[in-house]
Amino acid sequence: MRKPSVAGIIQNTLMRRIAMVAGGNTLAQLVTIAFAPIITRIYSPEQYGIQGVFLAAISVLSPIVAFRYPMAIVIAEDEQEAFRVRRLSLLVAGANSFVLGLIIVLAPEQLLSRLGLAELGWLVLLLPIAVLLTACQEIAVYGAIRANQFRSLSMVATVHALLLNGSRAIAGRFSPTGVTLAVISTFGPGLYAAMLSLRRRKVPADEKPGKGDMSWKALLREAKSRKDFPLLRTPTDLIYAAGQGAPVILLSSSFGTAVAGWFTLALTAMTLPSNVVGGAVGNVLYSHYAERWRQREPVFRGALKSTLLLVGPGAVLILGSMFAPALFGFFFGQEWREAGEYVRWLAIPTTVIFAQVPAVRLAPVIGRQDFLLVGNIIALAVSLGAVFVSATIWGEPQASVAAFAVSSAVCNLILGLGLLIAAKRADGANQESP
Repeated sequence: MRKPSVAGIIQNTLMRRIAMVAGGNTLAQLVTIAFAPIITRIYSPEQYGIQGVFLAAISVLSPIVAFRYPMAIVIAEDEQEAFRVRRLSLLVAGANSFVLGLIIVLAPEQLLSRLGLAELGWLVLLLPIAVLLTACQEIAVYGAIRANQFRSLSMVATVHALLLNGSRAIAGRFSPTGVTLAVISTFGPGLYAAMLSLRRRKVPADEKPGKGDMSWKALLREAKSRKDFPLLRTPTDLIYAAGQGAPVILLSSSFGTAVAGWFTLALTAMTLPSNVVGGAVGNVLYSHYAERWRQREPVFRGALKSTLLLVGPGAVLILGSMFAPALFGFFFGQEWREAGEYVRWLAIPTTVIFAQVPAVRLAPVIGRQDFLLVGNIIALAVSLGAVFVSATIWGEPQASVAAFAVSSAVCNLILGLGLLIAAKRADGANQESP
């Protein structure tokens, strides 16, 4: 009998892990979809828009809170180093959340208004808690990825979606307000982190490695050795998050919270494929690339193949978006039909971002987070500039959404291709190094 090749075993393992995480994410998104008609009939577009502004603020602030150190857990050389990175991430997140709270309390109301956060009112006080819990979730997730605990990630994603959406529906029966949605969104990441941490505790004690040196000097050395994460990855993800969240705030200030609510729902619908397949592929490939890189094996060819495979589902997504207005009107209610119009445009950049997942996951592995940073700066400037100019010239929400979608797609396409080229060059240098 012919023995399976090493490449075949690796490929089968990758596909099995991807299928496992994608299966859990699929169930989680099916739960979200099942609750969507209930939630959109409980909360109005204006109330949904308040949650959209709140979540946009969290998405912009969350990359800063832990300086993206949690990502370094996956590529740490050994378990002691990984544990130090976890401890460092938690300390940095706690300190930054405290500073953020002071800034919010001391900030004048005019500043909050200029940032588009005035409509949140006292809800801005929840932002430090929300971003701290988001950092805890990231630490738990990347720890599970490093440990190849993809089954736990799958199970937690499903149960978390059920609890979170169930809470929104039940709480909305008593208090159908934007405050209710924002409060639930604040503590959702903490619930996710707690559930995943409980799953990790099931590892036998004799299999857990020692913690190693946890002194302040050791943590400082760890911080310095991973300085590319705060210096390059943090601003990169901040800029990317701003590119996703800032349009919600800009549309809200230009056209009102109802438009922000439609855009938020449309953007949520378009992130479903990324959450289901893109997230699964990205997490598994990140772990796979890190392992291959430590073993001096090439990563470009596999990344290119994965990129081409992800183009197909994106094309299907664009075709399906043509029916979005009618589907949204039927599924969510006629007042949400406008969100379906936005989906037609947002499907374009979603497809590009979906296909570039392997390339983006390669950036920290091959040490090209600087390239990713520059690319995201350009993408943010171009896409937000397009939204502002279109809103000023035409004064139509759909025109602003279309401008954002097209400009974002072009910029991300160029960025993905550039990262693949950088990966091909990095392969040669990595194999030649001692």
